[in-house]
Amino acid sequence: MKKTIFSILILLIVSANFTNAQNKQIPNPNVAFCGATKNNDVIKYEDLLKCDEVTLPYKELKIKSFSVSAMIPGEKAEENSMFVDSKNEGSKLSKESLDLIKRCVQRKGTKILIENVIVIETDGKSERKFEGISINLK
Repeated sequence: MKKTIFSILILLIVSANFTNAQNKQIPNPNVAFCGATKNNDVIKYEDLLKCDEVTLPYKELKIKSFSVSAMIPGEKAEENSMFVDSKNEGSKLSKESLDLIKRCVQRKGTKILIENVIVIETDGKSERKFEGISINLK
């Protein structure tokens, strides 16, 4: 009787651990932009102008779309800074996004956000959302 109860307890513990391990989801990885791979990485202004593509850590996945937001200071010192958005298809920055980044560099903006990243899975049909990345500028 003791062996049976002990066996059942071991089986319950093992199956509970296995089930718990299956329920843990791997967090969506961040994208990379201009050498920045994690939130609050820093990019120099002159390096930012050389970048035109968002990348993924997984080569078999493709970026369907994403948005770029830049913190643009006001033209006058008393004007507030504001985030300006630009949408993109694929992994390359659109002309609008490249212009936004140039304006951000010219006005010495402080932050770039890559957000709303939609990725196409390896089957070529399924989509999922990846976490974006927040980048500081100097």
